[in-house]
Amino acid sequence: IPAGIEMMDSYAIEAAEGRPHPDAFNTAPIYHTPRRSTAGFALAACAVGGAQGMLDHFVGAARGRVSRGMVMAEEQWMQIAISEATSTLRAAELLILDGARRTMAAFAKGGTADISMRADDKRDAGFVAMLARQVADKLYAVAGGNSLRTTDPLQHYFRDIHGASAHFGLRWEHSAIPYARLRLGLAPGPGYY
Repeated sequence: IPAGIEMMDSYAIEAAEGRPHPDAFNTAPIYHTPRRSTAGFALAACAVGGAQGMLDHFVGAARGRVSRGMVMAEEQWMQIAISEATSTLRAAELLILDGARRTMAAFAKGGTADISMRADDKRDAGFVAMLARQVADKLYAVAGGNSLRTTDPLQHYFRDIHGASAHFGLRWEHSAIPYARLRLGLAPGPGYY
């Protein structure tokens, strides 16, 4: 065990509040970002990754699918569903990356995660999880009856995405309120920070 590693728990506690310990073993900014600010990004990224996997499978299945004489890849509603899902996931990825980069940049400059930054990050993580659920819901709604089979990967993706985004900290209602309250000049509310 490297010297100082046994102290990481106390360092992690201080980092959760955005206060890096002066003797921290690892001084890179990523080790000092507050859990309250950035954990939602990691959780939401699981939902986004699942939604990307679902989209990839959906596209692959649609390429060769013919239903009642209709070539699914030729159907405009199918093309729109794919384009919308792709754009939604791209927006979700950018929100995660932008939030993580902003937080990391603040810590690289020796800053801390004030309540405004934590509220921004929480809002974005909750919104990203909601976007991933929307992609799953829309793709599953147009996937057809065969996707209901327990052996179909789409239903696995659907459940996994809903499971990943069901974390209490990612609920949109819970994630949106502190940001809006702060924006309105109010305290974030009980239990938020």
